Amino acid sequence: MIQEFLRKKVEKIEKYNDLRRELSKERTNVKTKIVSIFIGALGTVTKGLNCYLTEIVVSTKIQLIQKSLLLGTTRIFRMVLEI
Repeated sequence: MIQEFLRKKVEKIEKYNDLRRELSKERTNVKTKIVSIFIGALGTVTKGLNCYLTEIVVSTKIQLIQKSLLLGTTRIFRMVLEI
């Protein structure tokens, strides 16, 4: 599970690295950085998520994000079970 998580993290960073480079070339006065934020369907969050959210100036509490995800997952389960 952890290896899959790390593999996905590296995959996402590589995926957005080209975009970061392009933005850096086009806008030399803008600092770009890739911030990897992963939140699982059951509310599992990236270690250090608070730091990442602070970097991108998001003041939302992690608990609210997790609650929203759990409610969405519950809704999906209900829809699947009704079929």
